[in-house]
Amino acid sequence: MSFRREAFNYCCFSQDFGHIAKTHKKVGPVVDDAEFSINLRLKSGKTILFNPKVQVKHRVYSYRLCEQFIRGQAYWQGYSKALLSKIYEIDPDTRSLLRERMLLRRILFRLIPLTTLQLFSNPYWHGKNLA
Repeated sequence: MSFRREAFNYCCFSQDFGHIAKTHKKVGPVVDDAEFSINLRLKSGKTILFNPKVQVKHRVYSYRLCEQFIRGQAYWQGYSKALLSKIYEIDPDTRSLLRERMLLRRILFRLIPLTTLQLFSNPYWHGKNLA
């Protein structure tokens, strides 16, 4: 995500979301970015744009690939979605699971096949990114 500097004139990131433990693993609600975005849209009356052509590369640490982390993340995502739907009852985005469905489709039909193909084309580089 990126925002123009002026976005922070309307609101700032909440201290109530996205707590990080000493292990650098998020615990508790993990929607600090979503809460900021909803709050920004409601306060400013402006639209937040999504550009699917923008690519961001980042390292995925190995602890994020273990089953325990993924289950924990899934739990807190669901918990957080429910929490946001109570806090922002007037926001239609928190009432729908459209974004979650789109993300799941993207993971299943684009990310997993693409990652698998990349491992075959350059196993050293893509294997290193997963480590």
